[in-house]
Amino acid sequence: MKTQALLLDVVANNLANVNTTGYKRDVLVFSDMLEREVFLPGPYGPELVGSIGTGPTVASEYTVAEAGPLVRTDNPLDVALPDAGQFLAVQTRDGVRYTRDGSLTVLPDGYLGTKVGNPVLDATGRPLFVGRPGDFQTVRIDERGAVLVDDVEVGLLNIVSGKMRKVGANLWEGSGVTAVAEPRVSPGYLEGSNVDGIREMVLLTSLMRQFEANQKAAQTQDELVGQLIRSLAER
Repeated sequence: MKTQALLLDVVANNLANVNTTGYKRDVLVFSDMLEREVFLPGPYGPELVGSIGTGPTVASEYTVAEAGPLVRTDNPLDVALPDAGQFLAVQTRDGVRYTRDGSLTVLPDGYLGTKVGNPVLDATGRPLFVGRPGDFQTVRIDERGAVLVDDVEVGLLNIVSGKMRKVGANLWEGSGVTAVAEPRVSPGYLEGSNVDGIREMVLLTSLMRQFEANQKAAQTQDELVGQLIRSLAER
């Protein structure tokens, strides 16, 4: 029941992010927590009659890295990263983090940033300044990840690859991060979540039924133990 509750949390979180741009679903891997041998008294001492497990435990949790579907938006500041192992570098209050959410905008201070206000970094690792709203006519991103203000290139998006782990808020923390030499992006598109909503709903329903069945089994076992204790007390 405990492991099923953990898996329920993971599945519910996946479902909650079915429409989150660039979200990658999480998966739990289980293993047997402990298997022990069972002995019964015999004429020549204890005899092995078999083994019994004490239930599953979470062996590991990992993120499915496959890319989500591309969704066309025709917004010149939206970009999708076709390579599932590449990320945009952004500046946050906790330092440099990475994201696959390419729904970008011009922040009030004139820097290119994410919808939540994290400035996007350029190829030199600095926030990418495009100008305050009203100082330019157009701003767009081309297939190379170059940012063009009134058709003049002002910088390149800092697109990287490396070993990543989720840190929340659709952000990742990386190790062994290196810049992609020749990045390619899809302007005017966003990457959808790679969560299959129908699959997760079926799994969620199955887990809830399994949890209820195990809960009922535990209650039945408690009732049987109670009856045994009462019968022994009456003797």
